[in-house]
Amino acid sequence: MLPKPKDRDESNENNRLIRAISISGEVCSGKSSLVQALFQELPEWTCINVGQKFREFCKTQGISIQEVSFISIDVHKAFDNKQKNLLQFESKIIVEGSLSGWHARGQRDVFKIYCVAPLAVRVNRYMLRENTSKREAKTQIQFRDEHDMHFFQNIYGIIDYRSDEFYDLNVDTSFNTPQEIAQLIVKKII
Repeated sequence: MLPKPKDRDESNENNRLIRAISISGEVCSGKSSLVQALFQELPEWTCINVGQKFREFCKTQGISIQEVSFISIDVHKAFDNKQKNLLQFESKIIVEGSLSGWHARGQRDVFKIYCVAPLAVRVNRYMLRENTSKREAKTQIQFRDEHDMHFFQNIYGIIDYRSDEFYDLNVDTSFNTPQEIAQLIVKKII
C-alpha cells in the first residue's frame, strides 16, 4: 500500500507531492481503461467518473441524455464547479473527465494526464463498446469531438482543452496496455 501523499518522505522526479490525478481525453481515447488500471495500482484511491456523475445528475433532474445539449450553461458550470472542488480539496482521487485536467490547471499537486489515440483506434473501440458499425462509430466520434470543442469554447473560452499546456503527461493509449501505462504513471508520481 502506498503512503498518503502528505506522509511521503521522498518526492517524485518533479519534486512534487501528488494528492490527485486527473485523466482527460476525447471519446474512446482510453480514459476509463486507464482509470481502472490505475485503481489496480493505487487501490486505496477513489475513482470518480465525471461523465457518469453528470448522467446520474441528469437522471435525478428528469433530463434524458439526448437533452444534455440543451441544459443551461449555468447548470454545466455548477456541475463543473463540483469537479473543480474535488480536484482542489480532495486527496487520493482519480478524476476522469474531458475537462478534469483543464479544471486542475495550476494545481501542482494534481498530476494531469491527457489520453490520445488515433481516430482508427478510437473508432474500433467505439464499435466494440456501442456495438455499432464503423461508419456510425466514426460519425459519432467526430460529432462529439467537434461538439465538445465548440461547447467548451462557448462556456469557458477554451481554445483547445487538449493543449499540452494543461497536462503533465500526454499518453498515446494505442501503443501500450492500460496496465503498462498505469505502472509508468505510478513511477512518475511516487
